[in-house]
Amino acid sequence: MAWAGGINWYLNRGVKFVVHYELTQFEGGAAAGEDREKEKAILGRTQIAF
Repeated sequence: MAWAGGINWYLNRGVKFVVHYELTQFEGGAAAGEDREKEKAILGRTQIAF
């Protein structure tokens, strides 16, 4: 199972900031039939247009 969320912020017509958070949960995949650890990620981007 996985889910994600994000925020976009437009400072003005030429500048944009983006932040996303993602969480992934696994069933199985680890030694002895255990579940793998959750994966968490934060992604950020700045975009400048001239």
